[in-house]
Formats: sequence, structure tokens, C-alpha cells
Amino acid sequence: MSKNTKNPNPITKRKAVKISATLASPALIGSGESENTDSDVLIGYDGTPYLPGTSLAGVMRSKLPDDDAGDLFGDDVMRGKRMSALWVMDSKFVNPKIIELDGVALNYENKVAKKGEKYDYEAVERGTTFTVRLMLVIREKDDGEKLERLLNSLLSEFISGNVGVGAKTNRGFGRVECKADDILYKTFDFKEDGKKALADYERFKWSDVDGWEEAKDLSDANTLDDAITYRLRLKGGIMIRDARNIVDGEDYRHISSPSPLNNEPEPVIYGTSWAGAFRSGLYKLLKPKYKNKTAEYLNNFFGYVDKNTGKPCPSKIKFDMSILEKETNYDGFRTVTRVKIDRFTGGAVDGALFKETPWYGGTTTLTARYPKGCNEIKSLLYLAIDALDKGILTVGGETAIGRGVFKLIKEGSNE
Repeated sequence: MSKNTKNPNPITKRKAVKISATLASPALIGSGESENTDSDVLIGYDGTPYLPGTSLAGVMRSKLPDDDAGDLFGDDVMRGKRMSALWVMDSKFVNPKIIELDGVALNYENKVAKKGEKYDYEAVERGTTFTVRLMLVIREKDDGEKLERLLNSLLSEFISGNVGVGAKTNRGFGRVECKADDILYKTFDFKEDGKKALADYERFKWSDVDGWEEAKDLSDANTLDDAITYRLRLKGGIMIRDARNIVDGEDYRHISSPSPLNNEPEPVIYGTSWAGAFRSGLYKLLKPKYKNKTAEYLNNFFGYVDKNTGKPCPSKIKFDMSILEKETNYDGFRTVTRVKIDRFTGGAVDGALFKETPWYGGTTTLTARYPKGCNEIKSLLYLAIDALDKGILTVGGETAIGRGVFKLIKEGSNE
């Protein structure tokens, strides 16, 4: 046995980071099982949903260029394998509520549901809290300053709302929300503090209350996505059907999500609906220019699944979930009874009486995120926003009877 047992690349510093995070929208943490729905939530040994560290590490890695990602998360390169410098632990959700959601694929030319493409899935409800735990391990041969800079860049993504966990994050699901003072760290500098740092690390527990410092210099870190945000006012009603959470004999009502504050249903517009509306609206606006290649052109930005290989190409545009807020006492859910009329006789169609509850009025916030510096996407979004403001681009169903029409709220205007 060789007498030379000295580590050729010893650890010189460890940095523990703890983030108190909240789900700003439902998270689709799929288990691969389909006992309850088409996609069930991942459950731990104790029956509680959790977020695997591998999933979060993958999300964070995708935020960095390949070379930087290799430095922080490790890779297998020609010169040999590099270990990950950033350890990402599993996160357990606190008092989670599992909900079931429905989805359907629409033909973006006429917004009619595609045959056989109705699905449902479980999700961890918004407002659920959890703790993200990260450990940066810096070795003697590492560029420590670069690793800490890359970590700060990722932490700034959390603060900016650009991190999503689970499936369909490009459609606003699983968006993680936290503030700068929700991020704490402890540093163990073995090179500077020697045995004291080693003793402190040996006593370290993630549950420790004392000794944490607030993260600094994150406001100067470069975020990796650009975003546009607009305040909108709903002109009339909106109907995105929810057939699960119906009351009082309704056939369906506008979709809602329980408020994290009082569990009361709040009307929402998921990112899937925004994406479908924008894609459909842009398709109609651009078809005179791109003719039969319009769908192919938009696929580059909104994502698609290759029909031959089945391989998905992710969307470059991400839409956050929007919550509709009351602006006046007249805003809210209203139940309407309707009947289908036979267009030949003018009489009611037998058995076609139904009751629905749209949401009327109020305001909301639309946020769309896209890769930094992509001016073509920015131009497309501005075109769609202009069409939305003019009532050309509408959201949800029953748009033929005036539903889903929005107006931009302009500063100093009552429109």
C-alpha cells in the first residue's frame, strides 16, 4: 500500500444554502404511476409528496450554459469525470394538499378539442411551502470565485420567479416563489479557519436556527430570462371549464384554485390557457405571411412533439398562472342558465338546458418569460399583446359570445 495518502484535491470550503420557498402555482411532481389519474403525484415512504433533489438539480442545471453547468454540476468530459460541486437535497412539502386537474389539447386554428387528447393529473396545490437545501463544495483546484458566482446567479433566478419544478413549468406550473431574505447560508472555510471550520461543520445541522446569514449581492447577479408583465382588465366574462369543482347542480364553472390564505376558490387562468390563446391568436395573425408554414414557424417558439420520433421540443416561452382579482363589488362568479336553440325551428333543443358559472369582471396580471436577448420572441409577444388589447385575441371558451376579452390597463387610464 502506498504511504502517500494525501488527497490531491482536498475540500477547502463548503457553503450551505437554505431557501424557504413557496409554490406560486400547482406543481406536477409526477411519479410515473397512473392509479388515480393519468399522472399521479410522487409520494414518499411516509405518504407525503416530496421534490427529489435530482429533479431540482436538473432544473437548476438547465438554467446555465453547458460549460458553466459542467463546472457546477459535473460532467463526463474527455479529460476525465468531474464531480458535482453543488449538492441538491430532497425537499419535503409542508402540509401539502393534492388536487386533481383536467387538461385537453386544442386545435390552435379553431380552438376545438382534439379527439382522444383529454387527460387529467394530480398536483401539489399552490401555497405549499418547502425548504430547498443546497451545499456548494469547493476544492483546491476549483475556481471558487466562479462557482460562487454561478450559485448566486441561480439563487437570483429563484428570487426572479424563473424557477419551476415538476412538469409543464413552461406553462406556469410549479413556479417557485421566494424573497431575498428567504435565502440563508453558512460558510465553512477550512483553508482560512482551519480546525474551527471543521468543528463547526461537524456540528452543523440543517435544522439549526442560529448562525445563518442572509444572502448578499444577489440583486447584481444576472438573471437568465427576460420577462414582460402587463396588468389586464376583463371586459365581461370568462369561461375556462372546470367540471370537477361544481356546486349547486352546475354543469360547469370557470376554473378556480383554493386561496392559500382562506381556502376560498379564486378564479385563475393557467399558463396552458394563455399559451393556447397566444398560439392560436398568432397563428391567425401570421397565416397571411407564412401560409402553410405558420404552424412550423410557431412550433419553434411554443414547442411541439415530433410526430416521427415522439421526442418533445420544449417551449421557449413560459406563461405564469394568473389570478383574477375583484375590482368592484359587481365582479365575481355568476350562475347563468342557458338553452341550446334549434336554428331551423327556433325552439329549444330537447335536453339541452344547462347551467354554467363564468367569472365576470376584475383585473389580473399576465407574465410571460423567454430567453434573454431573444428579440424575435419579444416581437411576437408584443404583437399578441396588441391583439389582446384590441379584442382580436381572446382567452378560454365561449369566445363567440364575447367571453375572454381583455383590455390593457394603461397608467393614468380608466379604460
